[in-house]
Amino acid sequence: MTADPPVERPDHAGDTLLSILQGRRADDLYDAYAHLRATAPLFRYRNIWAVTRYADCQEVMRDRVLGKGSGQAFDLPGFERREELDLSAIPSLLFLNPPDHTRLRRLVSRAFTPRRVEALRPIVDRAVATLLDELAEQGSDGGSVDLMETLAFQLPIQVIGDLIGVPAGDRELFRRLVPMGSKWIEPGATEVEVKEGRDAALTMITYFGDLLRERRNAPQDDLFTALIEVRDDDGTKLSRRELIINTIQLFSAGFHTTQNMIGNGLWALLDHPDAFAALGADPSILPLAVEELLRFDTVTQAIGRMALEPTTIGGQPIAEGEWVLAFLGSANRDPAAFDEPDVLRLTRTPNDHLSFSAGVRHCLGASLARMELGLVFGAVATRFPGMTLARVPTRREGMLVRGPARLEVRW
Repeated sequence: MTADPPVERPDHAGDTLLSILQGRRADDLYDAYAHLRATAPLFRYRNIWAVTRYADCQEVMRDRVLGKGSGQAFDLPGFERREELDLSAIPSLLFLNPPDHTRLRRLVSRAFTPRRVEALRPIVDRAVATLLDELAEQGSDGGSVDLMETLAFQLPIQVIGDLIGVPAGDRELFRRLVPMGSKWIEPGATEVEVKEGRDAALTMITYFGDLLRERRNAPQDDLFTALIEVRDDDGTKLSRRELIINTIQLFSAGFHTTQNMIGNGLWALLDHPDAFAALGADPSILPLAVEELLRFDTVTQAIGRMALEPTTIGGQPIAEGEWVLAFLGSANRDPAAFDEPDVLRLTRTPNDHLSFSAGVRHCLGASLARMELGLVFGAVATRFPGMTLARVPTRREGMLVRGPARLEVRW
């Protein structure tokens, strides 16, 4: 008879949780998740329930009772400074609960349509080809080239800029503002980083406020104009604040999140030469490969939800006001949901990963991200079959948005 695995002491599980959130487990993150799944898959630490199993994470994302709270986020070191924030006052899809979230998502979805996304395909295809031409020129002397700079940053900023209508000359401004504007939510953010993040957010609010006035005076064929013009069934429209805040959210996710998806995917491929060669030899596996690369190294590692009333996750009662932190990166490596989850298998099917979340908060830009990733991964694998990592990549600071800081290659 096999003994049950030992239940980890809560303080040890809490230490592991803190080490993950503070970015101290970046290089062995998935080992840390495996340890928690085996010893403390669902445990309470202060006012947080940490969830690491696939089934439980999926339950978290589909539970309508778990939503966005306001005030102090987590009772954890590094979060005390956020106790004055009232996130529910920010009219963003990230922070609202139904029915406000439902109304806002319905309006944004009427402008951000599949047809509008699909119309971008030839534009994305040309942008990838142009960037790879430039990449080939930069690496023609045999020196190393940073893919995060030459490709992973340049492509999504062009695509989301064209989609929303941000002039090409203004896009460089957001290289610094978007990462800075999102860094304050990181558990280990310093007081200086929190202040810089708020300042960056205010700068972006001012920028898109000015762009809003321009679009109202001179409408264009872009998403920002479409969001201005969209109407609900009863004739209501997005308010000025809703327009600005959610355009910033769409732009930031379309640039920063996709940039790191490209970086993580290319890193995984180049770290697995057989998989890289297989993709170059058989582009027909590309759709499956994109899903596997999204699963294998998830950009959005965790999501937080507050219990708006008592509920249950994995059979565990959750009290009103308690937080649930669902680790999507751990769920995507759960052997109960994926066979040999630590193996990169480009033709894996089924592959119901949680990288785009699930339920009412499923990522609006998932189809656009999949298009960009497919075109990038396929083009790189076929055009640069001899590409290799020039050195071990460095990872960006932070944990909630996971990706490489530099990805230097040669061929």
